[in-house]
Amino acid sequence: MSVAVPALQVARHSRAAKLAPGILAVLLLMIVAPLAIISSQQSTQDFGPGGLPAGAQPFVAVYQDAAQAFHVSPFLLMAVHEDETNYSTSTLAGVTDGLNFAGCCAGPMQFSITSAASNTAGGSGGTWATFANAYNKADAPRPDDYPGRYGHHPNVYDSHDAIYAAASYFRSLGAGPQLDTRTLGALASYKGTPPASLPYARHDYQRAQELQQLAAADTGAGELGNVDGTPLQRVVAYANKIEALKLPYCWAGGHAPKLGPSATANDCWRQDAEAAGRTFSDTGLDCSGSLRWLLTLAGFRDPGGIGSGAFPSAYDSGPGTHVTIWSNAEHVFLTIDGRGWGTSGSNYSHGPGWAQHTTVGFTASHPHGL
Repeated sequence: MSVAVPALQVARHSRAAKLAPGILAVLLLMIVAPLAIISSQQSTQDFGPGGLPAGAQPFVAVYQDAAQAFHVSPFLLMAVHEDETNYSTSTLAGVTDGLNFAGCCAGPMQFSITSAASNTAGGSGGTWATFANAYNKADAPRPDDYPGRYGHHPNVYDSHDAIYAAASYFRSLGAGPQLDTRTLGALASYKGTPPASLPYARHDYQRAQELQQLAAADTGAGELGNVDGTPLQRVVAYANKIEALKLPYCWAGGHAPKLGPSATANDCWRQDAEAAGRTFSDTGLDCSGSLRWLLTLAGFRDPGGIGSGAFPSAYDSGPGTHVTIWSNAEHVFLTIDGRGWGTSGSNYSHGPGWAQHTTVGFTASHPHGL
């Protein structure tokens, strides 16, 4: 289970800006630079659903096929789908019927339409009209069941149709198969009018990178391989796998820029930044980096390279039923059904693993649902 992301549902697609290429390039460089790196990896087309958020899993085959058909990143489609309507599950207006709060956009990917705003009519006009028939390029069969499935096609409210339309639209905006400046530029136009839309584009771009990392870890591209099961089972399994690596403690380890910039630049941080295709630092992990990787690999939304004291604001407050995160300004660890896990002087080289901790002086929070 992943932490739900509120749908932004901002009127966007009918007013994408046409900035001079040079101006847009400068703006993109300004926004990409703080990300520290641009992904140089090819966008993975062949990946399983296991490591991804639960909401994305019914659509994995659709993301892959649409991305293949229009030569864009499947993780771009996944990130936008999550941001716009939480994988078609948002109950806000304009997702399954009618128009959004701005009175312009509809459906899982929030395309602008001008009429026929009902799931029986399927929407017409606006940006949707240009890309509505993109689903005809599908090579994979339409899944028998998924959130937002309707009988009339093309249908702006149908998740399948909308994802293919978004892939086609992104391609027309200049996106390619990699998560690079071309994709970020396309996102800026998809989200609205640059430069006002750039923060929204950056949000989805970073999320697409996170999702790609989750998919890589699940398919075995990372050291920890694939883990199936319930969220709790995944947390326990990855806790065991990380401990088995016998990683030492290293301050700022696990705060790689590719998943959230660190404010420091020690050996762990640098190795994280340079380790293309690896899931975490070989040098070691610190307390917050250990929990960050454990929870992210288990399928929860990456909180970014936060310090120990920031965990209560990144997760649900109070103790969890099974998993509780204990944090203060100096340290963070978690307990799973009362058993402690984290960096500790009792572990190998003080690195992450199972260990006893006192909870006195610590604030409790927990992953959603656990």
